[in-house]
Amino acid sequence: MTRNVTHGQSHGPKGRELLERLIDDAGRDIVKAAYEARLEEHYREVKDRTR
Repeated sequence: MTRNVTHGQSHGPKGRELLERLIDDAGRDIVKAAYEARLEEHYREVKDRTR
């Protein structure tokens, strides 16, 4: 279930609860920074492909 939650494949109440616990345990600021970095990386990849 943890894998499904972290890959966005489990949206039920138990999945959402587990995701919240995982984020809290990791630290919300850490998770936010990692997510922002991944979004920036994806943006650069898409931008480079469209040139």
